[in-house]
Amino acid sequence: MEHQKLMNLELETLKDMYTNAAVKLKECLINGASWEELKEYRHDVTELEIALYNKIRSTDGTSSNPAEFKNRTTEEA
Repeated sequence: MEHQKLMNLELETLKDMYTNAAVKLKECLINGASWEELKEYRHDVTELEIALYNKIRSTDGTSSNPAEFKNRTTEEA
């Protein structure tokens, strides 16, 4: 999954994709799949979780990087 493509999706679509990927990962784990076999599922869940976090942060008007906050000063104390 490419992060930039995920960020172009609607929030609800991302939520649905994340839920489906997490359920699939959980089912495979419960059914005894090895950790290595689940590499792709783990990667997908992680990418979707990051995209969701960034999408939510970008839609609520806050900066996604704390270093970019307007109240941050560059002067030393």
